[in-house]
Amino acid sequence: MTLSEFEKKVAEGTVKHVGLPESVGLISLAMGWKVGEIQERITPVIAEKQVSSDQITVKPGEVAGVRQVAKGVLAGEELVVLDLRMYIKAPNPHDSILIDGTPPVDMTIRGGVHGDSATPSIIVNSIPRLRKLEPGLRTMLDVPPVNPRMDFLYDDKSVMLKTF
Repeated sequence: MTLSEFEKKVAEGTVKHVGLPESVGLISLAMGWKVGEIQERITPVIAEKQVSSDQITVKPGEVAGVRQVAKGVLAGEELVVLDLRMYIKAPNPHDSILIDGTPPVDMTIRGGVHGDSATPSIIVNSIPRLRKLEPGLRTMLDVPPVNPRMDFLYDDKSVMLKTF
């Protein structure tokens, strides 16, 4: 899409990762932090050269994807920052977590965690825990830690982990 089409879709609320600012709020709540405000910025990632997938071709100067940053801020200090970049042919796709704490955590998951499979997996594996909760509106903070039932499948080259 063009930059003007992108800006129109952002204004309509149809281009964004639904829940990113809410995730900042939930992380803050889990940490016991009361953020003063949650800021969100959505910007285009512009293709520098032509890139293609099986579904689409993006020409130089067109929008190849989105960068969305959500921050939980208190008195000018950024307590939580989520920086999401989703675009076609991103080099070295990954998810990374950086926690400034004791001990500090600096972790990278090569290839990233794909939401299309992670979301249904966490839902299915949460069912036994959810059934034990009292009725009402809940967040993931109310759900005891999830542990999937796992079956190990063996072949001659590797061990695969399959969750249900």
